[in-house]
Amino acid sequence: MNISGVYAIWCNGNQKIYIGSSVDILKRINQHKRELRTGKHHNPILQRSWNKYGENSFAFREVLQTPTEYAYRAEQEILDALKLVNHENVMNVLPKTTSLCRIGVRHSEDTKLKIGNANRGNKWDNESKQRMSLQRIGNQYRLGIKHSEEVKKRISETSKKKRASEESKKRMRIA
Repeated sequence: MNISGVYAIWCNGNQKIYIGSSVDILKRINQHKRELRTGKHHNPILQRSWNKYGENSFAFREVLQTPTEYAYRAEQEILDALKLVNHENVMNVLPKTTSLCRIGVRHSEDTKLKIGNANRGNKWDNESKQRMSLQRIGNQYRLGIKHSEEVKKRISETSKKKRASEESKKRMRIA
């Protein structure tokens, strides 16, 4: 079930906080973690803190559940209140919450039609299709390459040996 509302990312290392809102808080938090782990987060302050203090110094929490249409406004109100108290402890880069797609806003049928018409008739050559496909599945996989039975067996055995440590299991349960 999707829970919309406001969430916070707290860094114990520098005592700073990042505030965000989402239609699906859990999904958005997982996206933040993925981007931070790969070093590709859109917020440079948050990324530098992550790099400096490490993943264990961060806490991800739901702050407020709201109907979808109010999440964006609630985020701004919480951000404004925090900045009044101490703006130096806020890791949000922009003073106002912004989103390319406002929470809960859907394209009208007319807009969908215009987007479809603009893209209709575009043809991709085979080289472009191959590049896009590799980007989607990750460059570590090569299309068309078949592994030998020996290689498949080694991959299988290695995968079977990989087990999460007790500490990792504990962190996953907590999360």
